[in-house]
Amino acid sequence: ILASNEFSSLYIPVTIAKQENIDIPIYIYESNTCGYPLAYMALVANGLLSKNKSMDDAINAMDLIKKNHRLLFFIPDYPNEYNNKFYKKYRNGTLYSIENGKVVSIERNKKFKDIDYLYHLFKLEVEELEANAFFQFTNKNTKYLPLLHEMLDDLDLGFKKVKSYPLAPAVGYKLGLNTLCIGYVLNIDELLEEE
Repeated sequence: ILASNEFSSLYIPVTIAKQENIDIPIYIYESNTCGYPLAYMALVANGLLSKNKSMDDAINAMDLIKKNHRLLFFIPDYPNEYNNKFYKKYRNGTLYSIENGKVVSIERNKKFKDIDYLYHLFKLEVEELEANAFFQFTNKNTKYLPLLHEMLDDLDLGFKKVKSYPLAPAVGYKLGLNTLCIGYVLNIDELLEEE
């Protein structure tokens, strides 16, 4: 299960390995995502296959995750968190999302500081959903983590405790060393039952 090509260059070597080992059944799945949704795909697929479900069932489940998740990234303009000016400037940055495996920028909204707009977009999307919310980081010592905790704790959306996970180094390399991400994955158990 491959991360988005934006963050990984594994497709060619994996394809070559598949061609050189034709006696081993290998299926390459392009997730078009990264981080927690990618790990969730692996866990769900492994769980289904360990219950003797078919590869088609596993692919169907991964497709549901691919269609029913969202990642929003915040890259601070002012990464020096150990300066007294940090709290005056920390809300400014650049916002991105992943759309069909590509990193795309989100246009600024003049009504909001950037990190507040990230929260606003996230809140609008998840208010009506049965979803698992999470946030991710490239630097676990960042002062932004407590700020994100505080923002997400204000949401009364019936979430379990919002979990945090590290982002892969490739994401930090591509987007920046202090990249933060908030996202959600819909609970696919009900979606799987419907199908």
